Amino acid sequence: RFSFLASPSYHEQERFQHDKEMRNFTDWWFSTEDQVLVHRPNFTERMLVFYNYSEWDEVIFPGKVFERIFLGYKYNAVLSTEAPNMLVVLLVKIVAWIFFVVHIFVAVITFISGLFFGFLWPKPMKKWLFHGDIYSKEQSKNVSVQMEILQHQTSELQQQNRELQQHIRGLLEDNKILKDFLLGGDKE
Repeated sequence: RFSFLASPSYHEQERFQHDKEMRNFTDWWFSTEDQVLVHRPNFTERMLVFYNYSEWDEVIFPGKVFERIFLGYKYNAVLSTEAPNMLVVLLVKIVAWIFFVVHIFVAVITFISGLFFGFLWPKPMKKWLFHGDIYSKEQSKNVSVQMEILQHQTSELQQQNRELQQHIRGLLEDNKILKDFLLGGDKE
């Protein structure tokens, strides 16, 4: 996500190189007046790019970027001078407020459904809230099976360790007997 008020950096341009809609949009959005060959994307394409790539605060709280994209003006347009009339600008501001209310409503519904039913929350949100990775049921089963295998292997290794310790104790006792025999044999 990035701000549509400033030209994308080289790294951002590289990320969007394979997305034709985004590339067409940014070619138009940041084009100068003398670049006549750049066509304006239609309303649907503009809104899709806005919702997919604009910064979250601009999506949730629609402002100047939303208004310009909604009306089909470029990033540096001054709405008070370039809009056909102030009634259109006022209408877009009303639409922006309606979108704001809809966004808040969707956010509340998403939160409640995630809270009670465990879905509709994105994985990063679950990870942040619950301080760890969130696995699907299949992944959890795989993790459980792997844990059981590791526990079994651990218990086998612990048993082998106990047997080796007993063997070492036996060798040490045999070594002590042999040492006593050899040393005791020298004294006689």
